Amino acid sequence: MNVFELKPNQELRFQVGDEPVKLELRRGLAEVYGTEILINRAYNFPRNSRAAVFTYQGATVEVTGAPLKCHVGQKCDYMTFYLNIHGELEKMRAEAESLSDQVRFSSITNDEPSGSQRQQTNDNPDSSPLIKPDISKTPICLVCKPMYARNVGKSTLCRILLNYATRRGRAPIFVDLDTDQSHIGLPGTIGALSIEEPIDIETGFSLQSSMLMHFGHTSPAGDRALLYKQLIENMAKNVHLKLEQDKKSYYSGVIINTGAWSDDSDYKLLVHACKEFKANMVLVMDDEVLQDDLKKDLTDSAHPVNVLNVPKTVGIVTRVSESNVESRYLRIKEYFYGSPHESYSPMTSEIKFSFLKRLIYRIGNPLMLPDSLMPLGTKTQDNQIKISPYDCTGSDLLHHILAISWCKIDEVLKEPAVVLRTNIMGFICITSVKADGDVVSILTPQKLPSPMDHVLLYSDVQYMDSLI
Repeated sequence: MNVFELKPNQELRFQVGDEPVKLELRRGLAEVYGTEILINRAYNFPRNSRAAVFTYQGATVEVTGAPLKCHVGQKCDYMTFYLNIHGELEKMRAEAESLSDQVRFSSITNDEPSGSQRQQTNDNPDSSPLIKPDISKTPICLVCKPMYARNVGKSTLCRILLNYATRRGRAPIFVDLDTDQSHIGLPGTIGALSIEEPIDIETGFSLQSSMLMHFGHTSPAGDRALLYKQLIENMAKNVHLKLEQDKKSYYSGVIINTGAWSDDSDYKLLVHACKEFKANMVLVMDDEVLQDDLKKDLTDSAHPVNVLNVPKTVGIVTRVSESNVESRYLRIKEYFYGSPHESYSPMTSEIKFSFLKRLIYRIGNPLMLPDSLMPLGTKTQDNQIKISPYDCTGSDLLHHILAISWCKIDEVLKEPAVVLRTNIMGFICITSVKADGDVVSILTPQKLPSPMDHVLLYSDVQYMDSLI
C-alpha cells in the first residue's frame, strides 16, 4: 500500500499491470477525469487500465496493489486551462438557457416554419411570440487532434468537459465520431449519447438510450469517405432534432469527439463535421498550424466559430498501432462478456446460414468499376453508399461483427437507403462455421428478437474469443 500526499494542482498518474489496483481518497477533494472521488470509498481499476487523480485543493490518496507505473505530476497547468474552457462553455449555456424561455420546443414537422420564423401561441395571443430554437446559440464544442497524432488526451478532455457540465446540473450530448476507438458503440460505428450524470469512474459511460450508426470500418480512408460523410450528416440532423425538441439538451450543448486523421481527405471530413454539426467552439490539441488552418477554412460557416489551441494532457502514453488493435478487441469483449465490475452471460447458438444470409446486407461495393464502365447515369460514388444484399458464404463471415439494424427486411427491400438513417439495435459475432457451411454459430449478448427479421449489416471489424 502506498500513500500519496498531493498538493494543489498536482496529479497522480498510474498504469495498472497484470494485477488490479484499488484506490481510496482519505483526505481532501480529488477527481478522476472530472468525476469527483468519494472519500473513503474503494475504487477498483482492472488490469491494463490507467487513470489520473487530480486535485485543485490538495488530497491524500491511498493506492493498494502494485501499479506498473506510478507518477505524481507536479504542475498540471493544462487542467486550469480545461477549467477555463468549461467556464466559457458555461457562459454560452447560461445565454442559451436564458434564450430558451422564449423558444418553442416541440416535435418538428415538414409543415412547420423553419429557422427563426415566429409562431404565435394559440392559448394566449397577447403573449410574446415564441420562436423555434436557434441551434447556433447552443454551445457545440468539437475536439480534434493533429495529423498522425494518437492518444494525446482528446477523449480525456471530452470526458472532463462532460463531467464538469453534469456537475453543474447540465445534460450535454456526447457525440463520438471516432470509428477506431469508439467510446459509445463498438469499433466501426459512430454514436451519440445524452450524459445526465458524471461518468462512473469504474464502469465508464452508461450506454442506455445511445444512438449508433453503422459504418463498418475502423477508418474513413479512401473510398469510405463518402459513406462516413453521409453518416456525419445524418447524425448531425438527429442531434439537432434532439436540441430542437428538448430544452435541457438545447442549453446544455454538445461535446464532439473526432478520430485520427492522416491526409487532406481526412482533414476535409473534419471540416465537414464542424460545419454539419454547426460547432461554434473547436478545440485543437496542441497544434497551432491546425488551429490556423481551421480558422481559415471555417470562415464561411453560417455563424462565428471560436478555434482554440489547447494543451495536451501530460502523462498520456502514446500507444503503437498494435495496442490500438488490442483495445478494439477489449472493447468488443466487454460488449459480449461485460467488465470486471459487471459480467455478462452471452449466448452462443447455431443457425442455418441459408436463413441468416437473406438478412445480411453491406454498405458500399468494394469491387467498383471506373466511371467510364459504369451504367449510364451512375457514378462510382453511387456505389460507395449503395446498400445491397451481401452474396457471401458462411466462411466469409467467420469472426466478423454484424450490426443488427432496427430496419426490418421488408423495409429495406422497399427502400434500401433507410439503413443509413436508422439506429443500430446491437451486434452479433459469427464464431464458427460447420464443415458443410450451412450452419454457423453466433455469439450474442442476449436472446435475439423473434422472429428474426431485422437486417444484419456486414462489418470489416473482427473478433476472436481465443485472442483475449
